[in-house]
Amino acid sequence: KTHFTDEDGALQVRNTRMAIPSDVGKNIDLYDALENAGLTDRQRQAIDLVFFENLTQEEAAAEMGVTRDVVSRHMSAGLRKLREYLTKI
Repeated sequence: KTHFTDEDGALQVRNTRMAIPSDVGKNIDLYDALENAGLTDRQRQAIDLVFFENLTQEEAAAEMGVTRDVVSRHMSAGLRKLREYLTKI
């Protein structure tokens, strides 16, 4: 995991490679997938906070200034886009 700040000074996390199920037999670049799956900034932020910063959805909601339900919706939509992207590569 690599931490860095983007041009707006926001903390970002970059994960390099992750194995996908062994029956597929290849690795994916998770950062590439997150960048190219068409996620909105808010979808990406919600996923980063919950999965990579290990915040609860409630904590992510407080960080983002929204409700937990909004975080959940951002995550669901973002994960759907990631699944669609990953099935195409």
